[in-house]
Amino acid sequence: MTDLNRRKFSKLLGTGAVAIPLASLVNSLPSHAAAPMVDPEAANAKALMYMVESDQEGKTCSNCALYQAAGDESGGCPLFSGSSVAAGAWCSAYAPKA
Repeated sequence: MTDLNRRKFSKLLGTGAVAIPLASLVNSLPSHAAAPMVDPEAANAKALMYMVESDQEGKTCSNCALYQAAGDESGGCPLFSGSSVAAGAWCSAYAPKA
C-alpha cells in the first residue's frame, strides 16, 4: 500500500468515525415541529375506525404496541405516518403491548 493510499484510507476512516455518531445524535433529537393530530375524517382513519376517545375498556393508543410515545397527550403511530395520535384514542389495529 502506498503512502498516498494509506493517507486516503486514514482520512476516510476518521471521517466515518465522526460522521456515524453525529448522524445518530441528530436522529435522536426531538423534532422542532410537532406532527399534526390525525384527522378522524381522513380515509385511513375511517378505514381503521380511529376514535379520538376510546370506547374500548382498557384499550387505548397509549398501551398499544404500535404507539410511539412522544408525550403524555399524544405520540406517533406507523399507521398514521406524519401525524400524531391521541394517547386515549383507539383504532381497529390495536395490539396490546407484550
